[in-house]
Amino acid sequence: MSHIRKIRHPASGPELAQAIPSIIDGLIPTQRKVLHTILQQKSNREIKVIELAYKVCSLDVPNTDPSATQQTIIKLAQNFVGANNINYLEPGGNFGSRRNGGEDAAEGRFVYTKLCALTRVIMDACDDGVLIHYERNGKIAEPVVYLPVIPMILVNGCDTHGDGWNTFIPPYNPREIVDNLRRRMNGNSRADMRPMEPWYRNWTGRSERLDANHFILSGNAQKTAEGLLKITELPPKRWPRDSKKALERHISEATSAIKSYTQIASPNGINFEITLKDKQMDVATQRSLEEELGLHHIMTTKNLIALDADGQTQQYHTELDMLEEFYLLRFQAYQTRKQHLLETIQKELTQWTDQFRFANMILNGELDISQEETRLAEQLHQRGFASIKDHNDGNTTTKKRKRNASEVDIALAGYGYLFNMAVSSMTRKALNELESQIASKRVKMDKIQETTIQEMWEADLREFLVEWDTQLQKPSVQEGCVRCGGQGCQERHLATSSIGKYHSSSKLTIQKLLNRNFNTSSSFPSQTHFISFFVKYPVSAADEDRNL
Repeated sequence: MSHIRKIRHPASGPELAQAIPSIIDGLIPTQRKVLHTILQQKSNREIKVIELAYKVCSLDVPNTDPSATQQTIIKLAQNFVGANNINYLEPGGNFGSRRNGGEDAAEGRFVYTKLCALTRVIMDACDDGVLIHYERNGKIAEPVVYLPVIPMILVNGCDTHGDGWNTFIPPYNPREIVDNLRRRMNGNSRADMRPMEPWYRNWTGRSERLDANHFILSGNAQKTAEGLLKITELPPKRWPRDSKKALERHISEATSAIKSYTQIASPNGINFEITLKDKQMDVATQRSLEEELGLHHIMTTKNLIALDADGQTQQYHTELDMLEEFYLLRFQAYQTRKQHLLETIQKELTQWTDQFRFANMILNGELDISQEETRLAEQLHQRGFASIKDHNDGNTTTKKRKRNASEVDIALAGYGYLFNMAVSSMTRKALNELESQIASKRVKMDKIQETTIQEMWEADLREFLVEWDTQLQKPSVQEGCVRCGGQGCQERHLATSSIGKYHSSSKLTIQKLLNRNFNTSSSFPSQTHFISFFVKYPVSAADEDRNL
């Protein structure tokens, strides 16, 4: 039994279709176009963000301004606290920091990206054959939706608004989502799943449920000594720069309880030591001060709005209602995948079996291939050989199909896989290898046939968790400078051994020049002089903010 509590949201229109993510893949159209473009690359090499943006625009609408697309790419790669729990793209360079909410990211011409390994696990290639694609300018464009193995709309969440509407879907722990999917697969209804609490990767604060639709997320503040209050964590999406402004504003007030503050360098930019005027501050006063400084944030889950499978705007009651709808849709998609895989293998088996029989008939003198192709095609039809269309026919663009239709005789097109066989493929050795491949393919087909949808999905979930655990071991913060936590240090000790730790806007140029072999006769300064130059003239915090 399944009961999904949701209501049709009155807001509608093209603006919402472009801004609200789908319940299936958690993406909006611009994000889908970026992923489609980078998934079509032959190799997963690093590419400049601005170059990728131009490729996306060229496949979409020619002469489109790529500025907005660059921002979409950068946001898909951001992985600091409050951004993505799972970033689809790898950040190569300064993609912004938590200190400024990602707004301090470098321009697209300075940073690189590539597909994250976890993305291909989530967007399994086995589903590529069942995706429905748009067709634009005679070319295959992005799919209507992708089919992730877990609901990415609940993994990364969504926070967007428009004229008269807003949607906020908090992010949740991928492992808890997987656990609930397993409970649902092994159970019978939505009731088998357990409620989840919002979760932000690498966030060290405290979360407390107030009621079914409200949570309070608190930062960390503790008295380290008399008159000293230390803040080491903020609520998600409460950026350190905003807290710094709040502290300065509070100090300027005559009735302020704060005497002064110091911001100490840290990897995430959150380490404030506050000196209080009253050394004996009680708990109530400290709580009041924490609220004024934004250390407590009440989160509501009453605006869980997403597009359903039909593209209609729906407002869901809880995260489990969203998870239930995803489960039902994804279960159907797995059935479609299984059927597609079986049909593909059957088509390959038919082709290989007929090629094996065709070659044997020629070698045994049972078939005369010296006759006209038309008569030969008739004989093949009479002998039960299958007429097989091109495997890629379904993915061929309309223009190409029309162009090829007049070039190929319809009567012969289905037997091209036989007529085009090479002589080397008809030797006894080659035929023995083909017979072995046919047997192996039949075993694979039987295995897929016996595999249930639950087993197929469970295998994908296990693969996801393995890769997810690998990702958790990697540093997820791109702060620009490890030493100063992105605050803009005044002193740089630049050396070859530690050059990769410093600001990414200079990283690539410096590294290339350090690796270059300069001749003594060259007028270009030596490596030692080059390093000294950058020590003498360090990149300032102001330059970093201007992305210079």
